[in-house]
Amino acid sequence: MPKILLLTASFGDGHKQVARALQEQFLHRQVETVVLDGFRGSNPHLAKFNEWIYESTTRYLPFAYGLSYRLTQSLTPTHWLWRVLGWMSSRAILEAVEQLKPDAVVQLFPDHSLEHIAVSPSGPVLSVVLTDYSIHSRWFHPNVDVYFLPHPSLERPARVFTESRAKTMAAGIPVRDSIRLSGITQETSSGSEASSGPQRRLPYCLISTGGRGVFSGLRQAISAVRRHFPDRSIYVMCGRNTKMQQAVHKLAEEVPRLHALPFVENMGEWLRDADFAVMKSGGVTVTECLVSGCPVVVFAPQAGQEADNAAFLERIGAGYVAREIRELDDVLERLAADNVRAAMSATALQNARPAAAERVVEYILQQVSERSERQVD
Repeated sequence: MPKILLLTASFGDGHKQVARALQEQFLHRQVETVVLDGFRGSNPHLAKFNEWIYESTTRYLPFAYGLSYRLTQSLTPTHWLWRVLGWMSSRAILEAVEQLKPDAVVQLFPDHSLEHIAVSPSGPVLSVVLTDYSIHSRWFHPNVDVYFLPHPSLERPARVFTESRAKTMAAGIPVRDSIRLSGITQETSSGSEASSGPQRRLPYCLISTGGRGVFSGLRQAISAVRRHFPDRSIYVMCGRNTKMQQAVHKLAEEVPRLHALPFVENMGEWLRDADFAVMKSGGVTVTECLVSGCPVVVFAPQAGQEADNAAFLERIGAGYVAREIRELDDVLERLAADNVRAAMSATALQNARPAAAERVVEYILQQVSERSERQVD
């Protein structure tokens, strides 16, 4: 039986969600998987500090984070900076490769630890799954056999960084079965309203703050949605931010039909039945909206990969970007027309790749099988 090593990280929630999606598909095929956070496994104290730096800069200094993202976006894959940063995760990853001897290693976070693995016909298949609609040089290094890209439009810019031996496949960003099969009600441990799902409630709009529950200008966004859609319920998805959930509960005493939701597992149901979602533009969240056919408004996108994700949505016609409250008012006025939302929903579904996890898993297992057969010959 093949053994697969999935490499993730705890910077945000998306990388772990993609790991779960792939793990589901491998398990459906009775393939053993091991999920490893190389940063925490190599040095948990340093990892916690780096996670705190990431949380703090993205929450309180988004401009600084965005500037660092742009300044490093076009560095060469062999730049010394990537080797230095790779040191933070390499010990645990290289030890896992040595001890587990996996047939394939799937990288779900931009990191260069795998470049220290000697490439050989008997070695593991090395693959990278990009989790944002953005091309950044840190994802790329010489040892990779195949890159799985979120969308065909990213194949050309990715080629600038890929080695000639590496293949690229526009498979999409993997999402969990609970998203692509959203007709099946999922359960969550956080409150009856979240676990029961929409269940044909009155028409509603969503405000999604991401898994971490970070959303600049939340009160303004709520007020704008209420002004333009006075007859709709508004559900604010607060992620794992209990303080935000409590604040929205309190605000609901003043704002009619406003509801707070904790982190939910049945995200697909909520997106599928919503008129639209005002949201943060994380790569996985964007993908979930595409798969669910949910029109999107990205409000005040964070500089860096989230800005690129938002630009992608606007470019394909599945979403609008509002950088400040006046633009949000303009966008919501347009969304009041049913035909506008219907067109955006259709465009989202046309660009969705709900079978991304299956495609990635099947390709990797095919490569593992072919490599094994060559060794026998």
